[in-house]
Amino acid sequence: MNGNVSIFDPVTGEKRRTSIRMEKLEWDTMRKICAINKMTIHQFCTFAAQDPRRKERSRTSRIRCAILKYCIDNGATLKSNEKVSQQYWQC
Repeated sequence: MNGNVSIFDPVTGEKRRTSIRMEKLEWDTMRKICAINKMTIHQFCTFAAQDPRRKERSRTSRIRCAILKYCIDNGATLKSNEKVSQQYWQC
């Protein structure tokens, strides 16, 4: 899925609109992360894009990895009350 986000330039303070392509699950997870942390998608993407610890080359890769890292570090806070079948996770 394509989506537009605004990334803020730390030097000029200007926001730049850009398009990123991620899977629906990634968008949904990012929205959940943002809701938990009371931030906008634009703030999350700006943070991920400018985080000096992120070494990925593309902006979209940095955002994806930030989502994954958040889930790894905070997985318990993202769990739903529903039990998920083991079969669901098997490829």
